[in-house]
Amino acid sequence: MESGAEFLLLMLRDIETFEETATRLVKSVRKKRKLIAKLVSGNQRSPPTNSPTSSLSLSGEAVQLQVPQRVVDAWTGFRPVVETALERVRREVHSRLDQVVSHFFNIDLSPLFDSEIGRVIRSFQAVSAETLGEAVDVFAKSGGALQGGADLCLLLRVGAEVDGLVEGRTALMRAVKGGCVPAVRVLVGAGASLEIRSGEARFEGFTALHHACYESQPKTVTFLVDAGADVRALDDNQRTPLACAAFRGPLELLPSLISRGADPQARTRVGTTLLHQAAAGGHSDITHFLLDLEDGLGVNVGDRYGFTPLHATVHVHEGEGGDHSQVVETLLNRGADINARTAGGDTTLILAAFRGCVKVAELLVQRGADVHARDSQGMTALHHTVLHSCDEMGLPLHFDVEKKISIAQVLVASGGAAAVVAKDSSGRTAVQLAQVRLAEESSLRKFLEGLGEG
Repeated sequence: MESGAEFLLLMLRDIETFEETATRLVKSVRKKRKLIAKLVSGNQRSPPTNSPTSSLSLSGEAVQLQVPQRVVDAWTGFRPVVETALERVRREVHSRLDQVVSHFFNIDLSPLFDSEIGRVIRSFQAVSAETLGEAVDVFAKSGGALQGGADLCLLLRVGAEVDGLVEGRTALMRAVKGGCVPAVRVLVGAGASLEIRSGEARFEGFTALHHACYESQPKTVTFLVDAGADVRALDDNQRTPLACAAFRGPLELLPSLISRGADPQARTRVGTTLLHQAAAGGHSDITHFLLDLEDGLGVNVGDRYGFTPLHATVHVHEGEGGDHSQVVETLLNRGADINARTAGGDTTLILAAFRGCVKVAELLVQRGADVHARDSQGMTALHHTVLHSCDEMGLPLHFDVEKKISIAQVLVASGGAAAVVAKDSSGRTAVQLAQVRLAEESSLRKFLEGLGEG
């Protein structure tokens, strides 16, 4: 193993080598830039090395030049290198060097901040919420390294804006989302509020405990609850931390939160229960747990729009449609109504066809779901294989044609000719709807047309 002196000497040589390499790169790029400038300017005298880019000029002949595609391709690939790769290298190099510098240039400011002077300094809140948040991110990315913790503690002692929101999040929320329990402990110990509400898009009203549950962090959840976090806090949609835990898991979070006062009967603003959340998240173990509670949740309870937990098994989240067949099996075995309808007349089978959830569609048909059921527009599940689904933000989901074809095959095999000739309220069959909605070369359209009805 190398001695301390040998290591330090090697480190300095590595830094010197990097410096020389970077210098050679800059010189090489400068030469090629000047060469290219001469070539495209008709061998005009190139501008001085230190002149700004705006001083470059092109001859009339060069202005008329058609740029070859290979040049366009080369430049298109060059810009990301400059804008991303080099920037990452710059940050990484400075970060590593700063860590070394900070170790050998250590100033103990503890006596200063323990004195009356420290109170005066803190009163100015010299450190912004943004700077504190960045320090938290560095600490989290370091895996809770000692130096990162020392830097964070120093900022807090100076007088950081500990509860300020940056992009809707406090430093504590950033620590939670970064999965850095040491940073969470430091911030809470420094007086960070546990009940500040998030303004981040999609997480409006979240507390730090909501975030910990949503990020599936049992250790952080336990720490925050022990520190006094409100287990019944509501976000802007009236979701509790327990609702987040039911949606994201793991199972161990639920009995822990319930034992500390969380309400398993709580509903969101639109009336969804914990069972809806577990079904939407695809957690069959949590579904079992909730159904086995002494005051168990109703397996067929609908929300404001008539969606039951069974409907929630095909819930769309972050651009993907759920396909939680194991939860469907659990719910059906516990008495779920397989043909329950939403306020818009949708059965779970119709929604599965709409969202391309093959496993759920196959299981529902096997268990006797009505393939001829119609929604409020008279459309059957086969009609819905033609339609696109959207995510919770209203953006179109990827149209997985193969999944849609698989579902259509299952529906036709079960429903026969009656499924093929069924017409919606506008008098269109699924085939005719496909001819209106899908391109002529669509494999789904070709499959439906091949059924012999058009």
